Parts: sequence; C-alpha cells; structure tokens
Amino acid sequence: MEGLAEPGTTYVTTETFKLTEGFFRFEGLGKKEIKGKAEPIEVYRVIATSSMRTRFDVSAERGLTPLMGRQQELEFLLDAYHRAREGNGQAVVISSEAGMGKSRLLYEFRKAIANDDVFFYEGKCLSYSQRAAYHPIIDVLKAYFRVDDGEPDSAVREKVMKGLDALSIDAARTLPCLLELLSVKDSGIDQEVMGPEAKRERINDTLSRMVIKAARLRPMVLAIEDLHWMDASSGEAVGYLLERIPTEQVLLVFTCRPEFAPNWGAKSYCHHLIVSRLSDHESIAIASHLLQTEGIEDELADLVIEKTEGVPFFVEEFMKSLRDLGVIEMQEGLCRLASKVTMNLPSSIQDIITARIDILPESAKLIIKTGSAIERKFSHELIQLATGCEATELAAGLSALKDAELIYQRGVGADTTYIFKHALTMEVVYASLLTGQKQELHRKVGRSIELLHKDTIEEHCVTLARHFTEGALYEEAARYAKAAAKRAMRSGVYTDAIAHAKVQVHALEKLPITESIQKQIIDARTVLASYFIGLNRHLEAKEAVDSIVDLTIAMDYRKRLPGIYLALGSFYWVKNDLEKYFQYLQQAIDLAERTGDWINLWYGNYFLGSALSFECQFEKAIDCFNICLQLSEMGNNLRGSTFVKGTMSTFALSFIGKIDAAYVISGEAVQAGEKCGDAHTKGMAYASHGCACFFKGDFEPAGHFLTDAIDLCSKSGQATWRCWAEFWLANTYYFTRCYKESIHFYDQSISTMREMGQAHSWTFYHKVSLERAILSDGGTTTPAFEPDTYRRENKFKLNEGIIESTIADILIKLDPRFIPEAEAAVQAAIAADERNQTKWYLGQDYAVYSEVCRIKGDMPLARAHLMKAIEIFRECGADGWVEKYEKELTLLQ
Repeated sequence: MEGLAEPGTTYVTTETFKLTEGFFRFEGLGKKEIKGKAEPIEVYRVIATSSMRTRFDVSAERGLTPLMGRQQELEFLLDAYHRAREGNGQAVVISSEAGMGKSRLLYEFRKAIANDDVFFYEGKCLSYSQRAAYHPIIDVLKAYFRVDDGEPDSAVREKVMKGLDALSIDAARTLPCLLELLSVKDSGIDQEVMGPEAKRERINDTLSRMVIKAARLRPMVLAIEDLHWMDASSGEAVGYLLERIPTEQVLLVFTCRPEFAPNWGAKSYCHHLIVSRLSDHESIAIASHLLQTEGIEDELADLVIEKTEGVPFFVEEFMKSLRDLGVIEMQEGLCRLASKVTMNLPSSIQDIITARIDILPESAKLIIKTGSAIERKFSHELIQLATGCEATELAAGLSALKDAELIYQRGVGADTTYIFKHALTMEVVYASLLTGQKQELHRKVGRSIELLHKDTIEEHCVTLARHFTEGALYEEAARYAKAAAKRAMRSGVYTDAIAHAKVQVHALEKLPITESIQKQIIDARTVLASYFIGLNRHLEAKEAVDSIVDLTIAMDYRKRLPGIYLALGSFYWVKNDLEKYFQYLQQAIDLAERTGDWINLWYGNYFLGSALSFECQFEKAIDCFNICLQLSEMGNNLRGSTFVKGTMSTFALSFIGKIDAAYVISGEAVQAGEKCGDAHTKGMAYASHGCACFFKGDFEPAGHFLTDAIDLCSKSGQATWRCWAEFWLANTYYFTRCYKESIHFYDQSISTMREMGQAHSWTFYHKVSLERAILSDGGTTTPAFEPDTYRRENKFKLNEGIIESTIADILIKLDPRFIPEAEAAVQAAIAADERNQTKWYLGQDYAVYSEVCRIKGDMPLARAHLMKAIEIFRECGADGWVEKYEKELTLLQ
C-alpha cells in the first residue's frame, strides 16, 4: 500500500476502512492491483480526521465521478484560503442552483488542504431548521468539542470546559451560553441577569471569540452549507462573526442556492462564487465515466445533453436511470441506446428520480417516502420505528436504496444513520406524496421521535411541532410549538419565538372549540402580542389580539386582559389616537394591579409614564416611572430599571429643565446598560444619556453617545430609540452649525419613523426641524412646508411650543417680510411652554425671539430676550447653552 500511495497521502484497504470508519474521512479509489494479492482490492485514500462526516464524505467513499469544469472555482477557494492564512480573513459564498456541485467543490477544497495544519469545521442547514435556532452553529460546536448525540450532560459539560480552557476563554461568562445551545439541562443561562437581547448578544460574542481564539492557534476554516435554509439566529451569528475576521486567520465558506442574498456581500473581503453549468463536453465525460466507456454514440450523447442541461447531478441520475431501465447497450465499442426502446424515457429530473424509485421493492419505497418526511438525514432506529418494518424487510429495503445510490449509510450498529444523496431526491419524493400520505407519515415520525427521546424531548420540540402540524395532530403541535417558543426566548431570539408562537396559534385554532381551547387560544395570542411589543411591532401586536378581545371580555378571563389592553393601547399610540391610548393603558394597569400581574403592571406604567410626559403631566409621569422602578427592583430586573431610568431622564426630566437630575439618572442607565451587556438596552441608555448631554449643552459627548446609540439600536432592531437618537443627533449637528450632517440625520429619523409605521406628532417636529436645517444650509423650503399643517396635526402638548418656535426661526430665515408672523409664532411658543412647564424649550423660545428682534432692528429687546434665555438655561443646569448664548450676547452688545 505504501508503494501505491502518492507522496504525502495514506491509502488503506477495506478492512482498515471499516475499522476506522467515522474517525476519518475517506475517498474511494476503486479496485487497485496490490503486490502480493491475486485479485485487485478496494482502496481508500485518507482525507482527514473527523468526528462528523457529511453526506458527501459517504458519497466519496463509494467513489466519485471526475471533477469537471470546476478547476477555476477550486483555485479561487484556494487563493482565498492562502490570503486567510496570512491574516487577511476571507468569506466566500458558493452559489448555484440545486445539483450543480456546490458540495463537491467544498469536498475537493477540503481534500486539497487535507495535509495542512488547520482547523476545519462544518455545519449544515436543513429545510426544517429555519425555525431551529443556531442549528448549523450547533453542528460546529459538537464537532469542536467532540460531543456525540445522546451523551450525558455531565460529559458534555466536561468537554466544553476543557475546550474553553484550551482556548483560554473565561468559562464563567461563556459556559452557560454554550451549554444552552448544546441542550444541557441547568445550563445556568437563566441565572444570568440579562434580557433576551443580551443573551443573544452573549451567544454571538462567545461564538466569535471561540473562532478567533482558535484561529490564533492555527488557521480556521468554517464551512456552512445551504444558507438558503439558515435560521435567523445563525444568520445573525454569522454576520457578527464576519465583522470580526478581517485581520484574523479565518476563512468562512458558505454554499447556497441563488435565491439567498446575504446582506453582508458588499464587504471587500467577502466574495461571491457562482458555479455555472457544465459544457456539453464535460457532461459527456461524466456520462462516459459512469458507463465505464470512452465512447458514447451521438444519439445517446445528444439525449444526455438535452435532458441534463449541464447539471452534474442530473447527468448522474439520468445515466443511472437509463442503466436501471436497461435501455443502454454496447455495440462496436460504443455505448448507445438499445435499438428497440419502446418506453417513454424520463424527461425531467423529477421524472428521472420517480422512474428510479418506481422499480424499487415496496419496502424500499416505504423507507424512502418515510425518510423524505423526516429530513435529509435519518437514523436507523427512527426509520425502523416509523415504518414498522421487520428487521429483515428493513434491511432489504435499505440495501436496495443504497445499491441504487439514492441514500448513503453512515456509521454502524446503533449509531447508523442514512442520508439522501441529494436534497433534490428528498424533495421530489416528498412532493410525489398525496396530502393524506404526508399527514400519516408525519404522525408516525412524530410518535416515533417521542418514544425514542423521552428523556430529551425538549431538544426535539421544534421538530415535533413541525411533524404534528403537518400530520394534523394539532393538540400535540400546539404543545410543542409553545415549548419551542419558550426555548427561543431563553436564547433571546424574538423572531424565532414569534414564528413558533404563530404555529401554536394556528394549531389551536384547528381544534374543536371548547372553553379550554378558547382559553389556550387567548393565552397564545396574548403571548404572541407580547413578543411583538418587545420588538416595537405594535401593528402586529394588535393584529395578534384583535380576534380575541370580545371573547376574553365575555369569558371574563382577567388573567389575559391586561396584556390585550396593552397591545391595543400601543396600536393607538402609533395611530396618534391618544384618547384610546390612555383608555386602554389605564384599563391594563387597573386590571394588572387587581390580578397581581406585575409584568403588565410594569409595561402599563412605563407606557403611561411616556405618554403623560408628552401630555406635559410630568409629575404623574414621574409617579408612573417610580412604580416601574420599584417593580424592577422587586424582581431584580436590571434591564427593566435601566429602561425606566433612561426614559424618565429623557421624557420627564429634561424638558422641564431638571437637566442635572436627567444627566445623573441617564448616566446610571448607561452603567446598568453596560452591565446588562446587550445592544438593545445599551442603545436605549446611550440614547438617553446622549440627549441629557445635548440638553446640558455638552455637544461633543452628546454626539459620541448618540452615534453609538444609533449603531447599537440598528444592531438590535430597536427602531424607536434609534429614531430618537437620530433626531437628537441631528439637533446636535444643527446647533453646532454642521448643517449637512443635521439634514442627513433629520432625514434618517423621518425615514425610521416611516419604517415603523408611525405617523404621530413627533413626525411634524422632525419635519419642521429638517426645513430649518435646509434653509440654514442655503437651501429653500420644500413645497410641503405649511406651518398651519404642522400646528394642526401635532397632538402632543410637549411639542406645541417648540414647533411654533421652529416655525418662527424658519420665517425669519425665509424673508424679513415675515417678521410679524414670526413674532406671533414665537409669542405663541412662549405662551405654550410657560403653560406646559417645558422650561428647557422656553429657553430656546427666548433665544429665537432675540433673533426675531435683532432682524427687526430692536437691539435692546434682542439683548433682553437673550438674557432671559441665558437665565432660564442657567436655572435648568444647561451650562453649555449658557456659554453658547453668552457669546452671542457679547456680539449683540
């Protein structure tokens, strides 16, 4: 064998291959003449060590067709690999239609670097795993820590701790996240004082640090296949990692179908590699290899080219179909179609696969149909239980499928699993089933999984929810979907929780109506609404509860009414109907207080405090916020108290001129937000403290905090606070005379508000501020500038004065002829802000009035009004504004 092997390679016989299967990856080389052996024997080349073989590894062990038309793509991958080895991190997305050879290209790349000292880990997305958080990431973690399915929790914990120690990573911070992903009970993640967003960020940070730490030991190649089926959580984790690899020895390789469009593809170190169809010559070369001939008659060659259209998988399946049908013969050294072909030959890949299956024994048909309902990979024990086949019947059916190369076997004994050779085979088989057949198969598979995994059922709740939904067993589907939603929330993945909660609602509403089912529907829809509110998706929150409002009231189901009223109230806030908003919030608070619903009591008071601030009922607002603070402290909820402090400082304290208090409290929010650690909480805290800095007149730190807030809120999907930060950053730029930058961020804030579907009164303050910035930059007002519209459409008392004041500022910039109108507007602003106790705004009013008087030519009154503005700002603790206007006062004198 040593003499046969090429330099730097290792060849083994069948006996060694069987003994070491699962520990190494092999490539079958066919039968070879070996010195001392009478007959040629099967020879395998060792590719690499492995704790997890892919479907393609199993295919390789049976022998592969020659690699055709992919040398350029392989060279591209190798070039990216060499750049990554030099510390220039790279990412390559291999894209093509199904069957074009993405997995083969990845396999050849791995084979090409098999002798290099690198880490190489692979994960795979599956069609059903789009609702299973971190599915391909968990594949990678299991491979890295060498965790086998079914290992006891204690063994998994020990392996993870050893792995972290080898990377010098702090286990106290990272261990709970990893154990949670690996489904270890009592992972410790629930004991962490952080919200769902913080958990998600912690997981993403942990995964990235692991990859980067490992890559500093030796180069890291991380490959994830079939991104078009990737779950949202994995997508976010990949995006997080991509931001951190440019200076690391990391190569990320992804495969996907054309419909997947990554949102990070514009980065200079991210490359898109499109795998094209084979040429006619290359297709015929593969066909010749499969027929074990060097010559194919023209008629057969034309048929291959016409039917397979340059798709490698189609070529392979078409040739096997013709072989199985017995319509190919050898004549005069050429392979050709048999002279008397009377049947219709398959004309599409669907027909090809169907034709190949039709000639199989019944046991094989049952197995492959059942397997198509399970997924791309299925275990021996699951297929046996789900099909109900006797051992001999099952063995015969599996043998027929393996001989036909429709599935491959991996492992031996109790650990045996089977893999569809290609996803298209699975898809075609499943699509051929009637609805009733699909439902029956899914029921059997679901029941079988329940029996096989009694002790670890939570790990399979996503899969079970899918099977029982497809199997029309809706009671079971609802139960497992509810468990899946809870599990998603433990990892901080709102989007997955929403998807599972929708499945739960759908399943419950398919059941016969009873009082118990009605209550479960109310429960499920109210929880779904709470998930939407957590993402500020208020329109969808209302849609979630619309159909249960009357029913809940009629049943006097008080447990859920507070949550329903909150969802309705948040909708009317978006729609600017303050009367209904206050009505629903008060109902939610009253009921929550009576029923001891502390969570909804917190939310009710938080929303009410914000709304009362906009109505200039500041003392009542502060009372509401203080209730929230007390509830947060009772529940040891750091995130809750952070949000309350940030919101109270901005809405209830800054506008009334208690700037020092706002500055201190928002600073506390920043410290708490840093401790919470998630972008969602930090983004809000940074936005609130940035506003406090702006109100104080500390423009430079205001700019820093608000810029960081925008970045953090964008990452966490927190549109409300992002909009708030964009607006006050625009104001910061405006008052420091950076007009172009201010125009950009006013535009951004208006755009963000539009994205949220919010058209309430803040919009008009944003728009009138944008008009002023455009004028100050030398532009002209837009046709949309109509002062009376801004006045009429504004519903918030808080903004009455500042909108008038801004209109006055615009009018004097437009033309001195508008001085009378400007003076009337600023006088209305002063009256409104005195009435509403919005002291900080009042200072701005007098500063604008000073400018009106200056342009009017009344310098004594201009100085008097500016001195009044300075006095107000000094009382507010707005030291930077005092300094700014004192300089302007000097110029006036």
